[in-house]
Amino acid sequence: MYTATIHTVSIVSPGVTIEEEHIARETLNLWNAENGAEKGKVFLPLPSDSAVESDIYVLPIDNYVDNAKAKAIITTNKPVILLFSEYHDEENTITAELKDVEAIKDTKATNTITATYNGSRDFQQTLIAIIEQIHQ
Repeated sequence: MYTATIHTVSIVSPGVTIEEEHIARETLNLWNAENGAEKGKVFLPLPSDSAVESDIYVLPIDNYVDNAKAKAIITTNKPVILLFSEYHDEENTITAELKDVEAIKDTKATNTITATYNGSRDFQQTLIAIIEQIHQ
């Protein structure tokens, strides 16, 4: 048994990134198991349908983003991790939607941490690197 500070985490997809949502939950659970006792902190992923306000938000974004949803989360002033996919399927990408993604990527807010990823493994490693910096 150990004592730790619990940080609730909402993994919110303001686009269509179901795989990344699953990987984010697994990554946080793995990080907690390997580091929670030593670091004295735990990142608790909340259920997708939770109405609880989180301590931290993780937003994986691919080639589509619901700007209103993303902006509403950013205005909470809680830490927001914006993870943008570098890969975009040309046959499944609408130019106007990609412009919305770029607009969110260019958002300058003191509570956002922006990074890119290329594939599942890179997504996992990027998320780990970022959460290790939060609430040090």
